[in-house]
Amino acid sequence: MKLIKLLKVLFYFLPILIFLIILTPNTAHGWDQTCWIEWAKFQYQFGISKTYRGWTDYLPLYHYVLNVYGKMCGSIDEIQLNIKCLKYITYIFELGSTIILFYVLNNKFKDYYKSLFYSLFYFLNIAVLYNSAVWGQVDGNMTFFVFSSIIAAYYNKNYLAFVLFVLGLNMKLQTIFFLPLLMYVVALNFEKKSLLNLVIGLVLAVLTQLLIIAPFYMNGDLHKLWHVIVNSNGKYPAITMNAYNIWAILVDPKDFFKSDNEVFLGFSYRIWGLIYFFFSAFVVLIIPFIRSLKALFKKEKMIVSLNEILLIGALIPLIFFFFNTQMHERYSHPALIFITTYSLLNNKKIVLIISTFAYFQNLEGASHLLSFNNYHTLIFTPWFIATLYLITIILLLFELFKLQKELLKPN
Repeated sequence: MKLIKLLKVLFYFLPILIFLIILTPNTAHGWDQTCWIEWAKFQYQFGISKTYRGWTDYLPLYHYVLNVYGKMCGSIDEIQLNIKCLKYITYIFELGSTIILFYVLNNKFKDYYKSLFYSLFYFLNIAVLYNSAVWGQVDGNMTFFVFSSIIAAYYNKNYLAFVLFVLGLNMKLQTIFFLPLLMYVVALNFEKKSLLNLVIGLVLAVLTQLLIIAPFYMNGDLHKLWHVIVNSNGKYPAITMNAYNIWAILVDPKDFFKSDNEVFLGFSYRIWGLIYFFFSAFVVLIIPFIRSLKALFKKEKMIVSLNEILLIGALIPLIFFFFNTQMHERYSHPALIFITTYSLLNNKKIVLIISTFAYFQNLEGASHLLSFNNYHTLIFTPWFIATLYLITIILLLFELFKLQKELLKPN
């Protein structure tokens, strides 16, 4: 029955997906596209197990995607000629997030066609399409695993949640910042009867991780994969890598690529960023931490609020993006699916509009892939876009605190 329902949803989305594929432009960020091509060629010649003998800095899961792509192309020349097809794979991941969004919406509205229509607010979101269709980036892949993992945990399917989370970790390391939220949802849902579910989830997660790294282990290159993981932080020691965040407000644009190790008021820019980030994370997570402890040790039954989960899911990537140095313009991407879901469920579309505009303007303002003629105007000014991000964070925090005040009231 569930398969039939899924096929029914796909039936409605398939024409839109085909339409997107037909209209997919040839544009892409030059360096990123070069990486996809060269890594796919390397794997085609030497196999997936030797991936980390090349010059890649990506985690394993996307290399599996590139490996499949290379085999489908069937030759070195075809890998380069058909590189646009990689965008189609990202569309499928974004469609996966959209289908999950549809089920969440339909669970509340009980209106099939209204939920289908509303879910397009994410799938056809201009900023989402820009990232995947114009830029050719793959942030939508990680976003799918993070979002589906958190939603699975909300519905107490821990075995699925943990496996999806591990897959997300192997796609992009930024997934790790969602771990407190995942553990919070699991803690609130925890009951004795769900212990087996939890154990099965952990075992499956470990097995999934072992399967992913098995080719590299058997080839003796596990230490090279570990080197990629360890050195992922600090690879671009700049104040901002075109992320229009707090540093776009505090620092002159000509200093964006200045080393974040330079000292300001006794600390480096990098340390200041971490201070802001951890303080903000503390503000967002302190009440969930207290509530999860009560749920686990005092055996109090807590209300598992989907709205609270969505707000925290939106704020985590936003404050990570907004306060830290070394940020790229794309790092706020996972926030959009959480913002979209919350906004549609609660008719709070203003925060969705502001966040979408900020993200789109940041992407295009940094890359100029659409070749507009007005990059000198206010709407593309880094500090203005950063202010929109700040407004988004403030609005989400206001919603979160208002909700948590209700959740803390005695039952």
